[in-house]
Amino acid sequence: MKIKLPKIFYMKNIYVLFFFLICGFANAQIVNIPDANFKNALITNNGIDINNDGEIQVSEAEAANQIRVNDFGIVSMEGLEYFINIVKLYCNKNQIEILDISQNTKLEQLECYENQITTLDFTNNPYLRFLWSEDNPLQTLNVTSNPSLEFLYSHNCLLQELDVSNNPNLQELDIDFNQISTLDLSQNINLYSLYAWNNELISLNLQNGNNTIIGTMQVFDNPNLTCIQVDDVIFANSQPCGYPNNYNGWCKDETASYSESCLIGTQDFTTIDFQLFPNPTGNFLNIQSKENVESVKIYTTQGILIMEVSSKNVDVSQLTAGLYLIQITAHGKSLTEKFIKQ
Repeated sequence: MKIKLPKIFYMKNIYVLFFFLICGFANAQIVNIPDANFKNALITNNGIDINNDGEIQVSEAEAANQIRVNDFGIVSMEGLEYFINIVKLYCNKNQIEILDISQNTKLEQLECYENQITTLDFTNNPYLRFLWSEDNPLQTLNVTSNPSLEFLYSHNCLLQELDVSNNPNLQELDIDFNQISTLDLSQNINLYSLYAWNNELISLNLQNGNNTIIGTMQVFDNPNLTCIQVDDVIFANSQPCGYPNNYNGWCKDETASYSESCLIGTQDFTTIDFQLFPNPTGNFLNIQSKENVESVKIYTTQGILIMEVSSKNVDVSQLTAGLYLIQITAHGKSLTEKFIKQ
């Protein structure tokens, strides 16, 4: 006797079969990696190709904990977005131009030095602790969403600004040979090493309440930096400079001095006589001086140039309220002051 099963029984079995087919397809789906050098490095150097079929399945990419592809001639890292669980990424000494790590949200350590990268954005990498990105034509570096960051090495790049105010755990900062004009380290209470020589610094704030743990502070070759804000002037002046024998100690240009308040300018008022008023101001800043003003530049506190004029009466009515830097140049001499726009 034949038993007729309800139609719903067959439908359920079809759904179950369909589900397993979909799961099997997803697990067998191959990651598209257009750059042959990147694909070759992943297959031969990382043990990611678990089934040894010469391809990287999505499941294999998701199982990977780290990637090491140094010096493989890689240009494109397309396909990296599938490696969602990697904690470490090493891709040094390649020809990479774009490095998108927005999908690698568990990333803690990145080494990408000696490439062609112009922009790095770590907005989606909250666990990042270690970054080594030196020797890149790097113009933009966003680490404002990385409270766990401890070590940042980005020397010999093209950075004009760097905001580390949201990196309270930062211990070592190496940004030699960049174009940074303003550096505020007042929120980095765990900082013990700073290398920022050969930049374009006009403002450096080291006043973080914990200067005594700083063993290395190298900021020489910044000729426009004349005032360095510190916790204690006596302590700062007592720190020896080891250069050129070594890179230890506190080293600065002879033209720079330590102060517990650099709110007045960064030049000697006995050689350049300027008065800036009113400060705070609402609409106009007036510069009173017997000297001919060659240029007036206004920067944000992150060092971004937002205005340049050659007048002694500066219209700042369009600026949003906040703190700014104004740099006044006359006869090749410069003065930098802070002012408040109300």
